Amino acid sequence: MIVCVPLFGKEGLGEIVLKKLFVKSPLLPLFQRGNLEMLRFNGKKFIFLSVIIAILLEQANREGVITKHMGIRSSINRIEKLDKQYMWHPFTQMKEWTEEKPLIITEGRGSFLKDMSGKWYIDGVSSIWVTVHGHRRQEIDDAIKEQVDKVSHSTLLGQTHPAAAALAEMLIHISPEGLSRVFYSDNGSTAVEIGLKMAFQYWQHKGVKGKTKFLTLNNAYHGDTIGAVSVGGIDLFHDIFSPLLFESLKAPSPYCYRCELGKKHPSCKLACLKKAEALIKKHHKTIAAFIVEPLVQGAAGIITAPSGYLKGIRRLCNKYNLLLITDEVATGLGRTGKMFACDHENVSPDILKFKGNKNKLSKQ
Repeated sequence: MIVCVPLFGKEGLGEIVLKKLFVKSPLLPLFQRGNLEMLRFNGKKFIFLSVIIAILLEQANREGVITKHMGIRSSINRIEKLDKQYMWHPFTQMKEWTEEKPLIITEGRGSFLKDMSGKWYIDGVSSIWVTVHGHRRQEIDDAIKEQVDKVSHSTLLGQTHPAAAALAEMLIHISPEGLSRVFYSDNGSTAVEIGLKMAFQYWQHKGVKGKTKFLTLNNAYHGDTIGAVSVGGIDLFHDIFSPLLFESLKAPSPYCYRCELGKKHPSCKLACLKKAEALIKKHHKTIAAFIVEPLVQGAAGIITAPSGYLKGIRRLCNKYNLLLITDEVATGLGRTGKMFACDHENVSPDILKFKGNKNKLSKQ
């Protein structure tokens, strides 16, 4: 329990907090915040409270509560000092970071994370879309430990191993129809890079040398490596790196709530899709692939596409001979209610990437 005692009356000045003090005392009900608020400051009651506080502090000291709390505080201060001296955090304004107290996570359980002082939080973003099944899932932990007892890492360059082959079969069986190969990557951004290279290489091997560009959406986010940033559409993240990027074509985002075309859904009849077709029709001879976040543009603010939009994109890619790459980092593996967001509209992409294990699926 937490014992909170205001030493100077109802204003609560000089509040003492004893954390995790478990004592068997009939006086403890007095120290509930509600009871204390009814107390009036006078000499007798102050002396009475001071005596009880002294008793509780002495018991806490005997049980090591105070020493333990001071040790935790010292450890927190040390980690904070090391972090601020040596670390650089992603997507973080470091000047502000150094002026604030950091959240130091030490443990995860299910959908929750615990900080160094013992406080629990809901892991609302699944640690950036990774912990699909929660933290410390027994089956996953046991499988990892079992694998480490055999071998921690074995390259797929010129060789294979049982777990990789067995997992590839499972992934193909749960993926949209037509996908037949698995390429393992180590993170979402490099999975995008691989997909872009595959699409480019496909047309080169087909003898279509002019297909070197990519079509993407406004408000798109596909990662932070140079190729992934090049097909992104959020200037806040990417504008400073523009001199390093290759050119990509951008179609309107299917953002019905704040339509960039000034239309209203459904009376617009998917005007954004028509704009995308006009762009494709003009440049299709130079476009290798259309890369999209199917159904939901996550980093842009959970922008949800209207029904029929994704199926319309697939139709346009077929019509104008473009490959379709779907980025399901934020939507794959059941996050939208089906195994993949593509499944909601029965769409089969040419290349699909997702994150849980970071994988790339493609048609042969």
